[in-house]
Amino acid sequence: MTDETAAAPASESGTTKEPRLPLFYKSLAPLDPKRHGTLRLKRKGDYSFASNSNIVPLLCIEFGVAQKNYPIIFTRNEPHLPMALLGYEQGKNPLIGKDGAWTAGRYLPAYLRRYPFALVPLAPESDRLALCLDEKSALFEEGQEGLFFDGDKPSAKTDALINFCREFDRQFTLTQSFCARMKELDLLDETRIRVMSGERSVELQGFMAISEKKLNALDAETFESLRPNGYLPVIYGHLMSLAGSQSVAQQTRGLSELASDA
Repeated sequence: MTDETAAAPASESGTTKEPRLPLFYKSLAPLDPKRHGTLRLKRKGDYSFASNSNIVPLLCIEFGVAQKNYPIIFTRNEPHLPMALLGYEQGKNPLIGKDGAWTAGRYLPAYLRRYPFALVPLAPESDRLALCLDEKSALFEEGQEGLFFDGDKPSAKTDALINFCREFDRQFTLTQSFCARMKELDLLDETRIRVMSGERSVELQGFMAISEKKLNALDAETFESLRPNGYLPVIYGHLMSLAGSQSVAQQTRGLSELASDA
């Protein structure tokens, strides 16, 4: 199934000699009526695929809401993309219950809502895109209702998926532009977060953050140049998320204790 609009690369992790699959994806195949005509999603709200990751990609448009729940960090490797830090133990996501449900009241990043679908270029440097799915995902099953096709034509469900993925890619492109601007201005520094987990201190490192000191040192003209693109609210959302990292750590610890008692 193809879409004619331009979009972000298939891999949010950057370009390599052999393209890597995005986080959580094990395969990507174009959605096809002959191959997937009787396929449907098992149920909504199963995010168990992300249970082994304490980070998830984030779009700039999400900072305003996400900063209330998670520290927002940037990857150490270029292009320094933003991530929501979901928990403080690597390989553990305390926000996902045993039934795969996301913790009520906590923001659910668009990246997770997009899975197991993505728009992927049909060929390198091509603007023609295919709606693809992770065929190895455990979220699919055979069925007779809630299908992705009405005969050979995409169903309303599939049209909605295409629109969501198209908007996700548009916002991802804007996020890339923001990150490139932060790098251009040398505002990103490698940093660390120290939080209390129970009675012990935990130090998290290996990521980047915007330096408030460097931001304040910008000349007036450069600082004002960040306003028209809406970059200032994004920057301050990021900084506010780090300022609240200790309270988020306490919330995360509480969720972990609840999960262990269940």
